[in-house]
Amino acid sequence: MRYLAVIVAALVLSCARHAPQQTRAAKRPVAITATDLTAGVVSNQPPLPVSTEVIAPVAISRVEPPLPKRLVAAGPLILKAVIDERGNVRDVRIVRDGTSPKLGPAYADAVRKWKFRPGTLRGKPVVVEYEMSVLIHVR
Repeated sequence: MRYLAVIVAALVLSCARHAPQQTRAAKRPVAITATDLTAGVVSNQPPLPVSTEVIAPVAISRVEPPLPKRLVAAGPLILKAVIDERGNVRDVRIVRDGTSPKLGPAYADAVRKWKFRPGTLRGKPVVVEYEMSVLIHVR
């Protein structure tokens, strides 16, 4: 029995000696952006891509941008947005803008005002990176 206690003590001491050290990156303070402050959310979570486990957010209120009277060329408009745990839009980037005149900035400004039901991972709201496609037809 004593022999077993000595082995267990040796294992515990060796595990404590080889415990991972905290890196400098882990000690750095988290940067809070102005967008986070205006949205009222401060999250350390990096945005997760939509996948089989991460359920996509769903828009519950939308703001439509003003469109020009005449479009010369209509093509795909792809936007990538970061939606936080409360359904607020944190960031919007234009991935592709195939319209003429360019409608990407107008749509990006409109999407910043949208409200979403947040994306979820195992039933809990998470920060999600969400890609949206807008199809614009010329009539």
